[in-house]
Amino acid sequence: MAVNDDESPMNPILEETFYILSKKNCVYKVKLLKVGICLQKERNGLLTSEIVLLDDIIGSRCMRSKRRASDNCVCGPTSNFKSDPQVVDLNSLDGDENDISAYLYIYAYILKNFKMKSGKKRERMTITLRFRSYDRFEDNMREAQKWRNALSHLILMRRAASQLLDLDEKFLHSPRSSSINKLLIILNPRSGMCKARDIYQQKFVPLLMEADIPFDLHVTRFHNDARQLIRSSNLYQWQRGIIVMGGDGIMYEILNGIMERLDWHRALENLTLGIIPCGSGNGLAKSISYSCKIPADSIKHISAVAPLRRSSTLGMRSPTQGVATFYCLFELLSEPFDENPVLVSSLNILCGIKAPLDLMRFESKSKTVFSFLSVGWGLIADIDIESERLRVLGSPRFTIWSLARIIGLRKNEGRLSFLRISDEKLQGKVHRENLTATLTRSFSDCLTDFSSPLSSYRSLNQLDSLNLETKERLDHSRRDSFHSLCSRKSTYLSAHESDYLSLSDDCNNSNTQMFGPPSQIPALTQPVPPHWTVYEGEFVMVHAVSVSHIAADCLIAPDAKMSDSVIWLIVIRAGISRTHLFQCLIGLSSGAHVNVPGVEVIPVQAFRLEPKSTGSHIVVDGELLDYEPFQVEIVPGIASVYSRQGQEN
Repeated sequence: MAVNDDESPMNPILEETFYILSKKNCVYKVKLLKVGICLQKERNGLLTSEIVLLDDIIGSRCMRSKRRASDNCVCGPTSNFKSDPQVVDLNSLDGDENDISAYLYIYAYILKNFKMKSGKKRERMTITLRFRSYDRFEDNMREAQKWRNALSHLILMRRAASQLLDLDEKFLHSPRSSSINKLLIILNPRSGMCKARDIYQQKFVPLLMEADIPFDLHVTRFHNDARQLIRSSNLYQWQRGIIVMGGDGIMYEILNGIMERLDWHRALENLTLGIIPCGSGNGLAKSISYSCKIPADSIKHISAVAPLRRSSTLGMRSPTQGVATFYCLFELLSEPFDENPVLVSSLNILCGIKAPLDLMRFESKSKTVFSFLSVGWGLIADIDIESERLRVLGSPRFTIWSLARIIGLRKNEGRLSFLRISDEKLQGKVHRENLTATLTRSFSDCLTDFSSPLSSYRSLNQLDSLNLETKERLDHSRRDSFHSLCSRKSTYLSAHESDYLSLSDDCNNSNTQMFGPPSQIPALTQPVPPHWTVYEGEFVMVHAVSVSHIAADCLIAPDAKMSDSVIWLIVIRAGISRTHLFQCLIGLSSGAHVNVPGVEVIPVQAFRLEPKSTGSHIVVDGELLDYEPFQVEIVPGIASVYSRQGQEN
């Protein structure tokens, strides 16, 4: 169906009037807008309207009534919600041919206020629209499909506007292309506390089914299995992207597998990466969430006159006209990651917005690799590697080993050289980021009527209920089983029980070459330029990051962005007291460590580190590398990840 060409975001594309079966004198005008779905309730002359934003809608499904069992009797079990529909898929053999009703289920995940640390949490909301104005099921289903196609069109256009897809008219008016939407999921069953399989089955697959996204699954069997797969496979069959279900180590394998391909540049341009946190640290997943600035309320209150109470299925009546005047208040905040990391990360992927990601090029005498997270030497690197023996504990292993390392504090001698970013250049980057935030806020301008007093509107979270949802009685037995050989939505590349084998790295990395962008700084064998700054002596640690978090609870670089073209160098030299060092480690959770005496946070474009003593470790994205001199430089915005924010600068 063609979308209305009117530029106004509040102009209805589709509009219909529904009523609630269990309540009299209660009418809903449901309008599909370019910014979302407007639910306008009228009861006894009182009007209340809300908007479910398009960014929070992940998909929709058309259903039909389920045939009732012939042996039902009045004494049999019944639903507590009498108006809840019993529905099945359109291709189900259990459909009720005597019921002409067609159902449209719309799935959204909205922000709501909760009494918790963050104050916000995403919660599932299902809008159920029942179409039955025609005498035939086929005609009613045609109306439901028209709404579903228009909603899918808007979601695809939003993705195209974010430069994820180039859509033409043929694509927009054809059925969904599985080749465009297909995902590759790479699952590491040994990540973190070995719960990736459960998270996949119980949390991620149901969301993929709601969003109607097909996917392939590969279960890793040994170290560098993901790297070998990425290096040797035809990646362009997964145009929607590659999703990691594991820790940051699997993402490291995937990125370096891409860089070992001759077509690395094309692969990075065409593929978008995503991550579902199943590891111990989960730094990238938290950094993506931290960088996202979203409206404070997913459902925008428009004219709060009467509170909404629990409602049941909406049934269609004759369409009516009328456009409400809308009043919306927007406040930008970060995604509430900590309350439900898997859900927030899943929604980052399903919203389908492409955001640039800086990489760091690491070069030593023996190898070149690319990092998306951090490069460390000293205290934090030692904690990361030595706490592996406590992996079964999950993220608390880092806290336990931190205390051990403070008690047995090590000092490492070395020479650190770096190219500092001047304050003027750094301020220029901040200015561009503020401009992006201003453009993001301008979205609210098209939804706000400043002629009305804003104080007269209440927050939706103060209402009795915002959920226009029913208790679905869907047949969930169709969900993909982890060990299924095939399914309606997925193809399994690794279908059997996976044993994590300890194979030699040589058997997976033989005859490989690292490509990627060339270095822009002097080689390791050459001296650093005279305008570089040099620190020489004993260090407690040197840690470089390109994102804000190296773990979900470790905000190591509060000012870092996903693509700010900056390496944030955290340097602690010998002489810091144990008290200040303890304050530093405690402050990592909130970013307060940057104010601790003895802790330097330096924005740089590149640096070189030459260790002169042994006893520590060199770690890149959690992977232990050879202990030798190395240098690192920023590679701006070369990769892409899924984010609800999109372009940052």
